[in-house]
Amino acid sequence: MAQRSQNFWDFSVDLYARDRVANACLDLQTTCQVDVNVLLLCYWHGMYHGELSDEILSQALDISAHWNRQVVQPLRHVRKWMKEHPEGLPMGDRVEFETLRGRVKLDELAAEKIEQELLEQLCLMRLDTRPANVGFSACEKNVALLLNRMGIQPNDLIAARLRLIGNALK
Repeated sequence: MAQRSQNFWDFSVDLYARDRVANACLDLQTTCQVDVNVLLLCYWHGMYHGELSDEILSQALDISAHWNRQVVQPLRHVRKWMKEHPEGLPMGDRVEFETLRGRVKLDELAAEKIEQELLEQLCLMRLDTRPANVGFSACEKNVALLLNRMGIQPNDLIAARLRLIGNALK
């Protein structure tokens, strides 16, 4: 991945689109309840700004949990419900129903983008002016700190998924 600085959202979209990264992130979210936006923040911050402090990571987790609970999850719930319950609609209404579901999906994505902008703003406001150890080793330290903070014990599955994501950065 290019070392030129880029905003968190662009970094995330680029990384997430790489081969098997989306599946690895979703596996970590489903099996371990890893906060994917904060996980991606760990990689972005590591690549461009170095190691995250425990304080900033804690604040990022709080922001993300609140935003997810109040905004993202309700939108995701509506979108999933609509996908699972299209029955009983006349054919003409089905088109409108699917159009609405598509708009909800776009709103969910827009909410994720706003969340990432909040997390990026938090990090950029607190950047240390000293030269930082940036790169893959900082990413690994950030991810280890995240897992520790979330009380997640790494296992083979987690290590494999994180390795896949890390390899996509190279």
